[in-house]
Amino acid sequence: MNKISESIIQSIRKNGFPEKKVTLPFQAIYDSCKKNDLKLSDVLKTLAEEDIQSEIGNDKILFFKKSESAAVEPDMNDNSIFKAAMDKIKGLDPKELASLKDKVMNMSEEERSALLGKAKDFFKKK
Repeated sequence: MNKISESIIQSIRKNGFPEKKVTLPFQAIYDSCKKNDLKLSDVLKTLAEEDIQSEIGNDKILFFKKSESAAVEPDMNDNSIFKAAMDKIKGLDPKELASLKDKVMNMSEEERSALLGKAKDFFKKK
């Protein structure tokens, strides 16, 4: 396990994890990953192996136990998931939308490509 993952685990436990859902600042974690030549996605995968789930929000990352996952409802299809995502984006205020755009634009080409690949794979499933 890398030191970023260990640091995150220590921080979330100090803040009540696993009994509570805990948020940590996105930018600080992202910067630490870059500084240590790690991909944020790899760090989050390592945490998932420890049964620590995560969701990236506008400026925070939410950590929670697997059983508390805000999982997609089983009866949702690809169209309703896409619609829900678009509704969420439409609901962002201009500042949040600009922040989201900046995060995507500040990703490396490899990270952006991986993100688009995941989206394509998701919609190919069905």
